[in-house]
Amino acid sequence: VDIPDDDSDGINVDFDVNIDKKIEWVGLTVDSNHTYARDLQMYLTSPDKTITRIILGKNSGGKKYSLKNGFRYGSVAFYGEDSAGTWKLNIADIDVDDIGTLTKLKFEVFGY
Repeated sequence: VDIPDDDSDGINVDFDVNIDKKIEWVGLTVDSNHTYARDLQMYLTSPDKTITRIILGKNSGGKKYSLKNGFRYGSVAFYGEDSAGTWKLNIADIDVDDIGTLTKLKFEVFGY
């Protein structure tokens, strides 16, 4: 999926989780050929509508790190929620000149 350059709306990727667990922690591995990960901001929304920021964007530093081989992020923001349902990942490129695509996404739920 192409990530539009310099577009704060970005793209939304919806995905369904069919296994129902009480969440303790979620892992999100993002694979992209985008030139600069620091241009990206990402928000993850749970089926309960809890939103957490995964990457801040321009102010996040890490200008030269790459998502090319996958980079794993984690969050406890959804602690205690049920995992089953539709999740949404919003990815936006909030700076000019560098472009890329989302090539792979892996989502993991740890809980009981």
